[in-house]
Amino acid sequence: MKKILTALILTLGLSIAAAPQASAAKADRYVTKAEFRQAKKGMPMKRVHRIFDISGKQTIYLDGFECGTSYGFCPTQTREYRTKSKYGTVYVDFERKPGKGWVVTGKMAFWG
Repeated sequence: MKKILTALILTLGLSIAAAPQASAAKADRYVTKAEFRQAKKGMPMKRVHRIFDISGKQTIYLDGFECGTSYGFCPTQTREYRTKSKYGTVYVDFERKPGKGWVVTGKMAFWG
């Protein structure tokens, strides 16, 4: 019984000690110039998020109108990502293509 209680206390102590490190690592996530260069037009959003290690924040969303026709447009969104600089930011535009999902249509960065 004593061994089980000791193991439980050690496990609890280790999980509490690890929690602040995990949240600190999450707070340090940002887009680097090398990661920005890897994102290309036509690339799926999920792949961009894996490259950047963050999903960013959706800042603009436009619903589509007759997507896939010659006179309509597909849903679009712009996502904003943090950079290491206090004043820098990265913007990536995505469009939801029929059968492909969200893909990159443009990108822009201010490195501050």
